[in-house]
Amino acid sequence: MMKGYFKNQKATEDNLKNGWIRTGDVGYYDEEEFFYVTNRLKNIIKVNGCQVSTIEIENELQKHPLVEECCVIGKPDSEHGEVPLAF
Repeated sequence: MMKGYFKNQKATEDNLKNGWIRTGDVGYYDEEEFFYVTNRLKNIIKVNGCQVSTIEIENELQKHPLVEECCVIGKPDSEHGEVPLAF
């Protein structure tokens, strides 16, 4: 858990609610407590002021034979606003 974003009270208020971090991921856990992410509330990141679809990047990455699954998020970047980061 984190206490908040460094010198960014608005981001802290937007993303921390009642002690929970709001990541924008939608999911559930089953009776064996396995957690499944099924969707995202935010699928667009802003790179140099342009809207970039994380789903389109994921779809291209998954075409590679060595990529079974992936997830792309926006990583804050001081020069570009956000940059894609794939897992």
